Amino acid sequence: MLTGSGNTISVHLVSLATANVVATLSIPASGWNFQPHVTGSHLYFVDTGNVLKQVDAAGTVTTLLTLTTPNLLANAANPAFVISPDETRVAWGYPISASSNGNAYKSRVYVAPLNGTPHVLLNDTDDSHGWALPFAWTAQSIWVARPGFGLGGAGPFIDYSTINSTPMDPATGALGPLSSCGLSDYLAMNVDGAYLCATTMSATVHLEVVTPNGSTTLPTALNNQYGAYRLNPAHSTAVIGLATTQGAGSQVPWIYTGIEVIQVPSGSGQTLSDAMIPGPWIDATSLLAVHTTQAQADSVYSIDLITGATQKLDGDNRAIGVLPSPT
Repeated sequence: MLTGSGNTISVHLVSLATANVVATLSIPASGWNFQPHVTGSHLYFVDTGNVLKQVDAAGTVTTLLTLTTPNLLANAANPAFVISPDETRVAWGYPISASSNGNAYKSRVYVAPLNGTPHVLLNDTDDSHGWALPFAWTAQSIWVARPGFGLGGAGPFIDYSTINSTPMDPATGALGPLSSCGLSDYLAMNVDGAYLCATTMSATVHLEVVTPNGSTTLPTALNNQYGAYRLNPAHSTAVIGLATTQGAGSQVPWIYTGIEVIQVPSGSGQTLSDAMIPGPWIDATSLLAVHTTQAQADSVYSIDLITGATQKLDGDNRAIGVLPSPT
């Protein structure tokens, strides 16, 4: 769990069994740590001086390597990193330049063993979509977003960290085609390469479940404001967050209204009325979520999707992931 204040972010390692805080860390509130990663058995973050560090479930911190960024373009998109599923390598990317008309973005992606020397995986030049910035590393690909200039706006679930999502070969750096199905954020992508996304069919929006074995479009159209797509590890349940505006017009506030639990592939489901934003999975039938109602705002809960039971874990505004229990 984490909460931010000023130039630092407080990270709490919390026991799922007892809701006790096991350890507390203070990490820089830098662009690198916009989305700290939980991969395998560890949390990863970037400390001062671009030093990558690893944290286990007991709170033990290990220093790994420095993520070099020669020719970094300042005040552009945040640099980003991902860890391989087997926790042996790291890939990171950052913007280098952009043309004045925004039609030629240049970026670089490095890859390195966690205890070794980096090499350039991708020199992306004259890209009309945006800078190549990693947001997920799956069993098949490194996924990069390609954001450019002009991103902004306000609304529920807005997150540009996966815009123009594209698979990249982790061995050659070759970029695949732009995905035609929109991811909500990096947690919409599972480590096995399966993901939940939104696609448009006959002018209506539907959820699509994509796995290494194929894709399934769920039959029910989405008629509300929605986001935070989550697909469970068994690919049998999809979860999304719901929101609604309070009034008419483009400048009205919104509220988060619940979680929709949808069965795959039937599309049947139910709405849990708790005003929570779904987060990472704990297992195939439960996940972490952040409560958004005023009395319970900025609190992380576990939620059982079978019974609807919830348990408050900590008073933070974001859930990062789940680590195995320390032995």
